Amino acid sequence: MQPPFWAEADQVHISVTFSADIREAERMYKQWKYVAPCSVGGPAMGDRGGEFEPGRYLKQGITITSRGALIGVGFVLLGNGKGTRLESYQ
Repeated sequence: MQPPFWAEADQVHISVTFSADIREAERMYKQWKYVAPCSVGGPAMGDRGGEFEPGRYLKQGITITSRGALIGVGFVLLGNGKGTRLESYQ
């Protein structure tokens, strides 16, 4: 995603979920670094995540959720809700 010529920002955070997208994130970093200070992170970059900060990326009261993967997808690991044990759906 190339920034439009009128783009303005205080900071740019690029989060990478899948390792297949690391090159795209690097390309985005190279383009956006001229607009504002940039950082690249996310699960694909080895980040474990931190505390949830309401309102950091979306206005207060807005939430994005995921229902996860379909049952029976063998490569998906499911947590037990405590972030410690993972089990594979078979």
